[in-house]
Amino acid sequence: MVEQVYLVISGGQPTEDFDVQREDIEMYMSNLINTIALEDSRRRRLEARRDNVGTTGVDASFLTVEYLTVLADDDAGQKYVKFIKKPLLLDDTYGIAEVGPKKGDNIFIKIKTRHDGVKLDYLFTDVTRWYYENNKGEQRIYFKNIAPVVNEVRVAYVPSMDDLDDDELVPLPSGLETVVVDRAVAFFMQEANMPSDDLNNHNDDRNAKR
Repeated sequence: MVEQVYLVISGGQPTEDFDVQREDIEMYMSNLINTIALEDSRRRRLEARRDNVGTTGVDASFLTVEYLTVLADDDAGQKYVKFIKKPLLLDDTYGIAEVGPKKGDNIFIKIKTRHDGVKLDYLFTDVTRWYYENNKGEQRIYFKNIAPVVNEVRVAYVPSMDDLDDDELVPLPSGLETVVVDRAVAFFMQEANMPSDDLNNHNDDRNAKR
């Protein structure tokens, strides 16, 4: 998509006075896709509340799935997993759509913080509760009452686009690629005051006399 935007805004032939680099486009589009994912999530949650149906608020096409090893935080006295890619939280961790065991049928439920329902711990002896926490810059999911036999968990979440490698596919729902490209082109051609080759002579003709 970066190359597509670059070719459009340069007219297919970048000139010497063309000062937008591919890196500029890549950075902008990463932020743009994150924004679009957030907009889409908010729209879905609004529609779900209107129709009185449950939803994670995330299109599955935005999600990536990782199998993460359960580690021990001796200081906190709890077990956790750490993300490989930075998660896009989407308002109150909606971007973390699913957490569960890689194998087995153990029940996992989400809580907001480690302090949620502390007085009810005795009621959840057969349920694993999880919550997200940023631990000194490391993105983690902590667990309460996770079974000792569970040493790997499956996590489905929206990765932040600026944390993807160059050779990774961008997870986008069908039809949104065109939206991303169109909005990026509009930004660089209109808001960034791009050179205008109105005379089709491969020069910036904004100041040319007619």
